[in-house]
Amino acid sequence: MITLRVHHLLCQGFYTGNGYSPEFVKNMDAIIAKLGCKDEEIQLTTQCDDICEGCPNRSTEDDSVCLLNANRVHIKDIMLLHSLKLTSREIYTTKKLGKLIEQGFSKEIFENSCKSCDWYRDGICKFERWNNRIGIN
Repeated sequence: MITLRVHHLLCQGFYTGNGYSPEFVKNMDAIIAKLGCKDEEIQLTTQCDDICEGCPNRSTEDDSVCLLNANRVHIKDIMLLHSLKLTSREIYTTKKLGKLIEQGFSKEIFENSCKSCDWYRDGICKFERWNNRIGIN
């Protein structure tokens, strides 16, 4: 089972093999490989997750805090939970999550969630790219 922050459901779809550090990239590569399995179980969270394990922006003092952008990712996670009608700590399969996201996702939700992110500003994440994808991975 993989534990994922809600906004990482979006991020993983744009992953290109780059990241914050070599440790982060190695960890992310392993998670992306697991997400390729349609029956992989995912538990959603609004705190640090398996992707955060290798991230240099993770607080060493408080496991639930991201040092990037004053922990605004926590608010982003909560907003996405509500927008996509998902439940924190619930366990989903990648296939089920893919269907739920496709049903509830919109350009407005994407823009509200992603516009403050450096990866978005750098042109890596765009709704049009997301919209052309099938499923969450």
